[in-house]
Amino acid sequence: MLVAISLVAAGCASSSPKSLPAGRYFVSGIYQGGPTITEPRPVQSSLMAVTRGGIQVADGEAAYVLRVTLSPDAPGQFFARATFENPQEFSEPFVEEGEFLQRPPVLTPAHGPVSGLVMFKEYRITVDLFKNKGDRAPLDTLTQIIRSYVDTQGEEPLVYSEFTPAK
Repeated sequence: MLVAISLVAAGCASSSPKSLPAGRYFVSGIYQGGPTITEPRPVQSSLMAVTRGGIQVADGEAAYVLRVTLSPDAPGQFFARATFENPQEFSEPFVEEGEFLQRPPVLTPAHGPVSGLVMFKEYRITVDLFKNKGDRAPLDTLTQIIRSYVDTQGEEPLVYSEFTPAK
């Protein structure tokens, strides 16, 4: 079961990280609408639009997750490459790629586990669409910045204390 993380009502005095009970949590790293503190805003390019982005926490590990809606103008077949900042070695990003023989309505690039995430630091995820796997120039590029409300510098992921599982 996936549980979303939401901001607790005003009046919470603590702002330090805390462990959450066992389970699976998605912690948004982009603005989701309403009176939240999650920034930056979701971005769009000519063929893609971000609808969700952040950190998935499950079984004591954390992973980057991005949800990207594809435009009807995207090609029916394409190759996609997602590049995620590596918090422990910025010169060696994580890369996930795949070939799509049919255009899905949504791409969900993800990578984990991710160690070394720092609370409130922003991380870059870039998605490139290519017509074919060997192409050098992408048809389209989307770069989304997410803010981490998760800390994975220790043995267990910690989540910003003003976030709790939504009921």
